[in-house]
Amino acid sequence: MELTPDVIRECIAEIENEFDAIIVPEFSVGNGYWAKCKALEKDWYIGDNLIEAARFFKKSIFESISGYDSKLEAGEDWDLNQRIKAEYRIGRTNAFIKHHEGRLSLSKAINKKCQYGKTLHKYKKKHPKEAKQQLTVIRPAFLKNWRKLCSDPSHAVGMLFIKTCEYTAGFFGYLEAKMNTNEN
Repeated sequence: MELTPDVIRECIAEIENEFDAIIVPEFSVGNGYWAKCKALEKDWYIGDNLIEAARFFKKSIFESISGYDSKLEAGEDWDLNQRIKAEYRIGRTNAFIKHHEGRLSLSKAINKKCQYGKTLHKYKKKHPKEAKQQLTVIRPAFLKNWRKLCSDPSHAVGMLFIKTCEYTAGFFGYLEAKMNTNEN
């Protein structure tokens, strides 16, 4: 992750405007076809309060909600955001964070989602309503931003393929964790 030049300044200004936590939008950069597909996907989520989460907070707020839940691997940022927004005001910057994907491979993306799927049940248990909205296959951001698909069809096809693979891998990771839980 790389902060763009105005992130800190804008976050501090928003905190001074009486917000307690700040969403800093993220965009992806990287090399190769799959990284460009991931960049197209991340572009869809800008402004989507279901997917984006606060990344900058007053220290007192972070401590008051006991920080990140160390039991969560998947959804830990969403969980933190849910707990903050239940009690505090969340603002947003116009500045971005760059997420350097490097040379993203399909297998790397799939393995990551499979691993997340193994611990996702913990997030779903804590936030069932939000998880149902966040983990739906057809997210509102996809429908809202359908024109972006049409503007870059080759990466759009790849993005839909990688998302299908990621959902499938996450589902199998989830099933594996459920079966292991039932066996114990």
